[in-house]
Amino acid sequence: MSSKFSLRLPKKLPKLLPLGAAFLIGGGAIAYLNFAQNGSKSLSPAGTQLVPQTALATLTVTTDELTWTKLRQFGTMETQQQLDGLLSQWKNRLFTDNGYSYKRDIKPWVGDRVTLAVLSPGDRDEQLPSDGSLAAATQDLVLVVPIADPLKAKSILGEGPRNPRVSLESRRYKGVDVQTLKSAQGGAVEVAVIGTNWLLLGNTAAGIEQAISTYKGGKSLINAPGYRKAANRIASPQPPGKNFAQIYVNIPAASKALATPSGASAGSSILPLQGSEGLVTTALIESEGVRFEGTSWLSPKNDLAYSELRNESGDMPRRLPDDTLVMMSGSNLQQFWKGFREGNTSPPFFPNPQNLEAGLLTQTGLDLQEDVLPWAAGEFALGVLPPIANETAEGAENPLSNAQAAAGGTQPVPDDDSADGATGQAAIVSAPLMIMVQTNDRQMAESVWTQLDEVMASRYRFKVDKSEFEGGSLTTWSSPFQGVQFSHGWLPGNVVFFAVGENVGSAIAPSPDRSLAEMRTFQTVTNQAPDPNNGHFYLNLAQINGLDGGVFPLPQLSEDAATAAIQTIGLTATVDNRAMDYDLYVKLAKGAKPGPL
Repeated sequence: MSSKFSLRLPKKLPKLLPLGAAFLIGGGAIAYLNFAQNGSKSLSPAGTQLVPQTALATLTVTTDELTWTKLRQFGTMETQQQLDGLLSQWKNRLFTDNGYSYKRDIKPWVGDRVTLAVLSPGDRDEQLPSDGSLAAATQDLVLVVPIADPLKAKSILGEGPRNPRVSLESRRYKGVDVQTLKSAQGGAVEVAVIGTNWLLLGNTAAGIEQAISTYKGGKSLINAPGYRKAANRIASPQPPGKNFAQIYVNIPAASKALATPSGASAGSSILPLQGSEGLVTTALIESEGVRFEGTSWLSPKNDLAYSELRNESGDMPRRLPDDTLVMMSGSNLQQFWKGFREGNTSPPFFPNPQNLEAGLLTQTGLDLQEDVLPWAAGEFALGVLPPIANETAEGAENPLSNAQAAAGGTQPVPDDDSADGATGQAAIVSAPLMIMVQTNDRQMAESVWTQLDEVMASRYRFKVDKSEFEGGSLTTWSSPFQGVQFSHGWLPGNVVFFAVGENVGSAIAPSPDRSLAEMRTFQTVTNQAPDPNNGHFYLNLAQINGLDGGVFPLPQLSEDAATAAIQTIGLTATVDNRAMDYDLYVKLAKGAKPGPL
């Protein structure tokens, strides 16, 4: 059957909304723009037997209108308008401008899900630009559309172009008819029909020929090592209107394609995926946002394994206060730091690990590898609390600020016109933070803290006070200028902590008045994740965005409207010997009920 379908597919990836909401509101949008139709069925990868095994990534999305309506209800008024505008643009580009009505001409025959494949540029002369931007190049894209009703499809696909300004050229490739449709504006789309089951749309001849070659016996994604097992690992029955997408990323191929001229990967620090063969994720619509259930797996040729990691995390959220803005936890600080140092993990907002070690050695004389990590082999957590304003004397030596400078961190805030000239004091903003770890060698840990107490008293002239309570103790280091306070101590269960900020230690010792684990927001983004697990990452963006501008000591987050739509992020990791599972919940603002598109 020869195709005359005159859709125009862009030669470049569209500029979508930023990372975070990018996938939720942008990446998935492409699919809705193309097809949105009947009731929801089980969402398994559609057409992966036509996707080359070397593909960089695939996005399989439902065409169920109910599911996409549920997605459109999320966001602020501005982001909802942006999304609907983007959807309308693509609807016009693909259907209306070509003389087609989606409901009349496409909906009656299209399948319940479609797959967009981003193919490898390895066989092409054109390479990606030096900045590693896929969107800046003519990337090979193929849309695999299942034909649910061949007879109805034939009546549409067998027509000539409805738009007289669209020209058509025909050729054959390996026995398959391929149509090249060119618009008056110079855009072109490659179209091919495979038997009576599949419609292929491509933005380049090379891309559609790769898909046809795969159909004719080439190696396909469905047989990629580990892919089918990973897809089955995260597959689970879902009620109608919930399961809307599955994402696959070929980690080695994508890293190579995104590599800069120096050899560094532009995306290598986003997830702890170094050494992984691939990542498969299912996206589910929840009542308050979108949840991703994913898994990554190691290559059979990779001798790396997760056997040293344990799913023994889960206690720390109840030890942190309820106003914690950022929390990262894990089951073993020793193993985490080893992976961090070797580049296998990349915690958000962290500076260079070697610089952190150098800063600690310079300021305290402690070697992190020899003096700290040997007793830090248990569950740990890092928490950041809302900023507080302090007063510090001009010229007072602040060991924290010096250590931050040595580690490449935030510099002390200089005196300005708001300083009190009579007293020489200037207001600064500090970010209360704390780290706690369950020690495997309390005696060694206590000797290190005793040494630190002596350093703070003798070198920095801090006042050292210690108090005890049932099951633990609290030691504070107070600056003689009343501007800086640190604390450390012991909590029940051999948990040692270190806190920066006035009265931060007393907020957790012996226990917080109300813990992070009791917060509904934290429960929303973590309660469907496995417990115990290997650790959490939690980010309360709604609370952070509510702070006064510029006072939160983290890298500047995007000010795009899409960022404002994200309220909270919760990521939980669980390890197996050769795989790592992820449960990511993105809690989103909910706007007005969306109308018809």
